[in-house]
Amino acid sequence: MAVPTLLYGCESWVLTQKTLTTIQSSEMKFLRRINGCTREDRIRNEEIRKELQVTSINTRMQEYRQRWVEHVERMSDSRLPKAALLYAPRGRRDVGRPRKRWRETVRTEQAVA
Repeated sequence: MAVPTLLYGCESWVLTQKTLTTIQSSEMKFLRRINGCTREDRIRNEEIRKELQVTSINTRMQEYRQRWVEHVERMSDSRLPKAALLYAPRGRRDVGRPRKRWRETVRTEQAVA
């Protein structure tokens, strides 16, 4: 019940390191409770996941996002999600580092895979 609630709409999230850390710590809090151990037991996260036969939440988010991208790519060009995916803004940007965009998140994940 907690994982679907935690991952609701994750296909369209722009993940920052802070957000990812928060989600991963929430996941491990759930898994530790299910496994019946605490942080004081000093059991590694990988061992808990292996014992419960669960993949990491980051992996599941990447799979959901990839599935959504493939779905949007199959849409006709007149659909709004497809237009948003193909949109390339023009003009000048403000000074400073730009915020991370969803499309950049997808590109980096596709480059890794």
